[in-house]
Amino acid sequence: GLGAGAVALASPWLSADVLREPGLRSGLRIGAVFLFFFALNGYQLGVLWGLEAFSGLARAGAASGLAAIVAVSAGAWLGGRDGAIAGLCVGSVIRWALHSFVIREETRRRAIPVRFGFRADEDGPLLSRFALPAALSGWFAWSMLWISTSVLVRQPGGFREMGVYSAANSIRFLVLFLPSVVNNVGFS
Repeated sequence: GLGAGAVALASPWLSADVLREPGLRSGLRIGAVFLFFFALNGYQLGVLWGLEAFSGLARAGAASGLAAIVAVSAGAWLGGRDGAIAGLCVGSVIRWALHSFVIREETRRRAIPVRFGFRADEDGPLLSRFALPAALSGWFAWSMLWISTSVLVRQPGGFREMGVYSAANSIRFLVLFLPSVVNNVGFS
């Protein structure tokens, strides 16, 4: 939430000074919503993997993936770049809602009590020994990736080079897809 709020508030500076593309301000603001729900979805995936709720996860993934395709396509058609980003936001909200439903069903079915709130005596050690270091690790890794891409796009022809990098990265994901699936299922 703090990261998404920071991106939304800093979008004028990020777009004009860091990316040197002032027209991206609105896209960054809209994208902050996606960032917030992307983070929530990551935590939900952890819960669903921990519960070994793979069939519910698959159903939610298929439904939210289809919804995201429709939302991004409609958003791009109706609103261009910012519309496509808004479509990503809609897709991430739908994924969050579907994951929430599956988590509620799984915890109810297994009689796992769910509580909201923070208990310092129970939650403090877990937060300080596991959650905080994991969050800082993720924040640091993504921050360095973001900084490096920001440096790239600021170079002459940087957005074109970023497109080449993105295409190469997509090919990398394609090559690693099957090993990643086998690893995730095997690890669980």
